Formats: sequence, C-alpha cells, structure tokens
Amino acid sequence: MKRLFISGIVIFIILIGTLLYINLAVIDTDSYYEADINPDFDLEEIDKNFTDKYNLIVTGSEPESIAAAVAGARNGQKVLLVSTDKRPGGLMVKGKLNTIDMNYNPDGKILNQGIFKEVYNQLEGTSFNTETAENVFTEMIGAEENITYIDSAEKFEPVFNNEQLVGLEVFKNDNVDKYYGDNFIDGTADADFAREAGVNYSVGMEDIGRPDEYQVATQVFELENVDWDETRDYLNNDGDPNTGGDQRSLWGFSSEMGRYEPESDDLDVRGLNVGRQEDDRVLINSIHLFDVDPLDNESIERAKELAADELPSIVKHINNEIPGFSEASLTKKAEELYIRESIHTESLYTLNINDVREHKDFQDKIALASYPVDIQRTSRDNQGFVYNNPKKYSIPFRSIVPDQFENLLVVGRSAGFDSLAHGSARVIPTGMATAEAAGVASRIAIEEDVGFDEIAESDIKISEMQTRLKNQGNYLDDFEYEFAGQDSKALDGIRFINSLGLLIGGYENQFDFEEKLETDQFLNRLNQASVRYFKINENNNKLDVELNDLELEGLLDQSNLNKIYGEIFLSDTEDLDGDEILKSEFIDNQFLEYIETGDYISREIGYQLIKEIILKVDSID
Repeated sequence: MKRLFISGIVIFIILIGTLLYINLAVIDTDSYYEADINPDFDLEEIDKNFTDKYNLIVTGSEPESIAAAVAGARNGQKVLLVSTDKRPGGLMVKGKLNTIDMNYNPDGKILNQGIFKEVYNQLEGTSFNTETAENVFTEMIGAEENITYIDSAEKFEPVFNNEQLVGLEVFKNDNVDKYYGDNFIDGTADADFAREAGVNYSVGMEDIGRPDEYQVATQVFELENVDWDETRDYLNNDGDPNTGGDQRSLWGFSSEMGRYEPESDDLDVRGLNVGRQEDDRVLINSIHLFDVDPLDNESIERAKELAADELPSIVKHINNEIPGFSEASLTKKAEELYIRESIHTESLYTLNINDVREHKDFQDKIALASYPVDIQRTSRDNQGFVYNNPKKYSIPFRSIVPDQFENLLVVGRSAGFDSLAHGSARVIPTGMATAEAAGVASRIAIEEDVGFDEIAESDIKISEMQTRLKNQGNYLDDFEYEFAGQDSKALDGIRFINSLGLLIGGYENQFDFEEKLETDQFLNRLNQASVRYFKINENNNKLDVELNDLELEGLLDQSNLNKIYGEIFLSDTEDLDGDEILKSEFIDNQFLEYIETGDYISREIGYQLIKEIILKVDSID
C-alpha cells in the first residue's frame, strides 16, 4: 500500500477544500488495509486450469469499475480489474462525456467525497479535458500495488462451480485464462458480466408500462476554432436565466438549435451543452438518437452512422447560428455513444421514484445523491421531463445486491434503480460512491465469511461498512426533509401516480396537489395510468371503456364523477343508478367527504380516486 501517495492526496484535498470553503470529511489512512487476506479458494480442488486467484474481481473500464477496484485494493484485497477497452475511463473517456452531473447538498457542498472527489480534484472542473481524465484513472490504477489490470480483452465470461459463481474466463490474444475470486463487482455500463451470470433485470421503461422505450442516446462530437469568450459573454448577457457559461462549461441556444431541420426522422438536436477541452476545442452534447437498442450492437452502429451522416449539416447550422462558432469545424466524434439507459438489475431492494421525491434516508445507505430526476425524451413525439428535484436522498446497499447472488454486486447506472429513479441515480458521482462502498463491502464479506445478502440483513455489518466509508472520506450524514404532499390523506394515490411516471413537478417541485382538477385532466390521467398499470401487470387493459366519449366538461365535481363511475362500474352493478354510485362499495368512505362537501375535487383526491378505480377494476374477474 502506498501510504505516502494516499497521504499526499489527502493533504491536497483538504487544502483545496479549505480554499473553496468546503468542509471535507477527513480521510483516516489508518482505515486502509495491507493485503493481509488470502482468496478463499483451494483452486486445485476446483479446476487445475487456473491462472491466478483474487479476493475481488471487478469488470469494466467505467469510473464506477475503477472506484470499486481502488476501494477494494485500499481495503487490503488482491484485486483483478478486467476490461474490454484499451483505456480506462469509459463514458468519461471513450464516450467523451466531459461534463459531470453533480450531486450537491442544499447548502451547495458536493455530496460525493471519497474516491470520486479524489478524481474530481485532479480534473479541470465540472467540464474537463478527457485526456486528463484518462491520465487520472490510469495513474490511480497503477498506484495500487494490489490491483492487477487486464485491458483490451476480447470478452469475459463467468465461471460457475456447482451453481456458485467462482470466477471468470478472459479471452485475449487467442488465449483463454481463468481467474477465481471470492467476490465480484460488475461496473460495466450495461451490467455485461452480471447478465452473463444470470441476474434478473428489466429493460428500459418496461417497469412503468412502456416496453421498448429507452432514454435517447447521444453522439458527442468535438469542434475546434471556437471563440469561447465570445460565446460565454453572449450567453451571460442574453437575458435568459436558463442559459450561461463559465471558464469550463456553456449551456444554451435551445431556440437556435430548434430551428435546425434534421435530414433523418430518427435524429434531432437540442440546445448545446458545451464542455471545454484544450486550446480552442470543445465537446458538444446535443444530438438525440431515437430507437437505439442499447443491447444490440448493430442498432448502436446504425445510430453512429446516422449521426456521422448528419454531423456536417449540424456543424454548418452551428456555424451560421451560434455566436463564437462561425469558424468552428468538426475534428472527431466520440468512440462510443452516450447511452443513458439500458437495463435495471433486480436487486434486494429497488430504489424507486417515491424514495427519491420523498428524500428517503435508508438505514443501509451507502451513498447520497440529489441530482434532479431528468428523464430525457424517448422519441421525437415523446418529450422528456424533470419529474422532481430532490434536496437529498440516499442509495441503500440492497440496491446493488442482485436478488439471487451472494457474492456479486452491480454498480453504476444498471444497478437496482427503477427506470424513473434511474433518471437521477444514474449520474457518475452516485455510481462511483456506491462502487467505493461495494469495494468496502467485499472486505467485510471476506472478514466475516458472509455473503452480501447477509451483510444487507445485518444492522451491525451495515453500520461497520458505513463507519469505514466515513473514515475513508465519505459523507453519510443522517437527514430529514419535508416533501410536497407528505401530510395529504391522499398520499397513497400520489405515490401510485408517481410510480407510473405521471407526476411531474419540474425543477421547482410544483405539483399543485390542492389545485382544482379539470374533468378532462382526470380522464387523461386515468387512461394513462390504466394503460401503464395493466401493461406492467397483465399486458391487458381491463379498463377498456371509452371514457372520452362521455364528453364531460368543466371541473371534476360530484356530478361528473358519478357519470364516470357509472360508465365504469354500472354494467356490473345494475341495481345502482348514477347518483348512488359514490355511496357504494367502489369508493373509500374517508374520501367521500371531500367529494360531497366541496364544489370541486383537487388533484390529490383525483389521484387517489384513480388508484382506487384501477385496483377495483383489477380485482373484478
């Protein structure tokens, strides 16, 4: 263990934190370990054709993979890091996504410390030079004597012994080598190793009744000959609070790019997110590629070709429309697409959108997050939304533990987050924080001779993991925040609508729960909710009445609600007339007073009624 190197990093972090008025958690280097534990396998009894054995095997080149491997090594484990890429850094290097979506505390401090902050402090800022990132990751891996790094593998596959995951095979240069380990962490973007091992998972947005839908992919591209100062000054003086720029990042020009007419229906552009490289070079995140299957290489290659064909026209439009870019020219495209979403691992606990909106502080938290729930568009006709903007929430350890493995963890955007919570939890700082926790958890599992599932069930072991993470520089403070609707009697209905992706509050969390609800809004939400609910559960919408044919207008009141309930239920309740339907078994009595005594029905009560209608319909044979 290179303690002098670690101590130097600590001093550097503290000095920078002081200058920026950031109260960094103090890293206790004594909380790290020498390599004093041996892999728990007698390989001769399992397979003579082994190459080596490890305490921890980590797959991938993503920042999350590197954080997991480094954490494992610093916690005294013999670590093997395996990647199919030539260079470390994943999305930050090959994908050239050089702007980091950060998690901030309500007081403005950066939430994710530890290994993420160690990396961040060596970059140029929230937008960075991708070559710098590659060098930082390369040096970080090389500094750890406990890490063996294999890059450029053709592929790797899991190895089982009596249904127990015991290792992986690495295919490289016409050779096949087997490596055995106690524990495994998959940090690949699409959980490649875990999927090969047989974990259960959902795809895209199928968990909210939108099968075959994913957030758009993006081809990042680089331009040179950009006048940064001219562009920044224009954005900072255009009178638009949603645009701006600093020395490293520029954002804006939605209306200018909105005038671009794509040559292909499978592509569109949005306003420019610009990250600075060196000299007069910049990287741009603007292209939206629709209908890209992230698990299909042919689909990905087609999208790359589509972007390449369109880029000359896009650059010409930028030359003509964007101040400071009149002389800009295309220099390169990122090697890989920026894929926002692919799979969602089924874990011991799935972090859900209600956890995020309600600022859940889990007992088994391993990381903190606060990035807005930013769901990008899925098609040309389906615009994206910011669903809510949490002050802070936590990631539970259970969300990185696949539900049928005892020695495998999944970190990064494909961990156990539902497709809505994923819109916030997918960002790199969150992934690196959970990955660091995974490396620490592996050490504890070996010390205690237990599986990750047993750690998840033990308050004592969870507390020990949290203590070590804090000692190694991470924030895991307790917290409690109020959230919109928390005292509502209709909170169950609010949560139901939210879980289906139908509750949108934006950056300001404007849900307007007490606002009067129009009848057509109620019918629209009811139809959307029923379609999604029944696709999730049976793929057969039982609520098949044509409610829009009722031609109801105005606010949702008792009269209109009578007609709606009658249309839905009267065929099965011929003895009830429209005026009596609300006093029947089809509505919870605690909500009758809101309907009978008021002159209108609020959004929150409307959401509760939608839940009750759908569940009642579902219960009828």
